[in-house]
Amino acid sequence: MTRSIPIGPAHAPPESVPPLVPLPRLEVVGRRLEVTDPLRAYAERRTTLALDRVRTKIREVVIRLINVNGPRGGEDKHCRVQVLLATGGSLVIEDRDADAYVAIDRTMGRMKRVVTEHLRRRRRR
Repeated sequence: MTRSIPIGPAHAPPESVPPLVPLPRLEVVGRRLEVTDPLRAYAERRTTLALDRVRTKIREVVIRLINVNGPRGGEDKHCRVQVLLATGGSLVIEDRDADAYVAIDRTMGRMKRVVTEHLRRRRRR
């Protein structure tokens, strides 16, 4: 059995309901590495997904992508993420790989765990 839900002014949310919290301020910076639009979009998407559940506790996220070895190659794509918390604290997570996308993936996986655990510990105090 399906039930229809009327939509209209009578069923609009009350004025007191706060709007959805926007995502944190997010900045992607490259050093000795061109941050292309697809790379920037990938980093932003991975960050948004990783921090979705705790976005109200985050003030700003800065992602730095650095080409450490330059044209020599090797495991030289360094991803450094700094998370500035709404409480005033700061967390830094870093990883490195030959592929910038892999470095972003690994950093974001660790970032999610580190931020969640940090906030859990703060709640226990």
